[in-house]
Parts: sequence; C-alpha cells; structure tokens
Amino acid sequence: MRSNAVHVDLDAEATVGFIPNPEVDIDFDLVVRKRCEADKLLLDLKTENATTDTGFAWWKDILSGGALPAGLALHEACSGDPSMPSIQQTVEMAMKKNECEALDVHFAAAANLQICYVSLGVQ
Repeated sequence: MRSNAVHVDLDAEATVGFIPNPEVDIDFDLVVRKRCEADKLLLDLKTENATTDTGFAWWKDILSGGALPAGLALHEACSGDPSMPSIQQTVEMAMKKNECEALDVHFAAAANLQICYVSLGVQ
C-alpha cells in the first residue's frame, strides 16, 4: 500500500424487511495529497478503488429460476458497482510562509495520518 493511502473495509448489514438482512461490504482506498499555497497547507482527501458487495450471492443462485426477480434486481443493484462515486474533501490549514514544502504527509501504522515537519535550521 502506498504511504499516502490507507485501505478502508466497512462491513455492515442492510435492513431489507421482507428477507434476512444481507451483509453489505464497502471497500475503498482513502488517498491524501499535499498541496502548498502562499501561507497555507491543503490536504486533498479522496476515495479511490471503491467497490461494494452484498451477502446475496446464495440468494442469486436460489432465485435464478425467476421466482423473485426483485431479489435478483436488488442483488445486481447493490453488488460490485464500478460507478460508485468518489468522495473528495480538502482540508485547509494556515502555515507560516515557506514551511509547507518541508512537511511530510503520510499514513503510518494503524492508519494514523502523520504530518511531520523537520527544521534543520541553525539558530
């Protein structure tokens, strides 16, 4: 995995009501990119490689005879949608002039986002 990205795996359960609740799996990479402007740091956060899946695989086999076409349509609508939109957000932080370029921004162990500044100036 890249140091500017972390993989997110969300496992949830959908409430359907008329059948057992299916599992819903949402996976994506959260990517951070650093940009510098005059006196500020900009962190661009964006999701990439998003996929979804449901626990309906066994239902698809059972329903393939056409008894409940709505079940099949639900499965197709919820699983592996490659058109899932990405989410983008920019976080802005004030900085002293010219300090932004020296910052290192990356994900470390346990998916902690670290913003490190090292000054090698002599006083």
